[in-house]
Amino acid sequence: SPVLTVDIRWGRSPTHDVLNAHPDSVASERVSVRAVHPRDLPAAEGIKLDAEGAESDFIDHYPFWDGVLVLMIEWHTHEARVKMHELAKRMGWRLAKNDCGDDVQGVAIWVRP
Repeated sequence: SPVLTVDIRWGRSPTHDVLNAHPDSVASERVSVRAVHPRDLPAAEGIKLDAEGAESDFIDHYPFWDGVLVLMIEWHTHEARVKMHELAKRMGWRLAKNDCGDDVQGVAIWVRP
């Protein structure tokens, strides 16, 4: 089952790639957690995605992108940023807000025109 690595700074508590934790991570505990695979989630018109490094997996496996009108996403890897932009282009979404911290982390809101 997935493992939550509890960092004393909550913003760095990933459930993804815990064996390669962020070098600044101060893990105090690892906890097994229940999870739902993205393919098993229901269709949604709006998605807020902040998955602490698992954004790429969500993008790859969520099956209902055609019905999404708004995507709010915080990405944590370059890979997720690239996939997000490819998905947005494929879906015809418009970038409504972009607070790009850098190439590997930032926040964006995409909307269907």
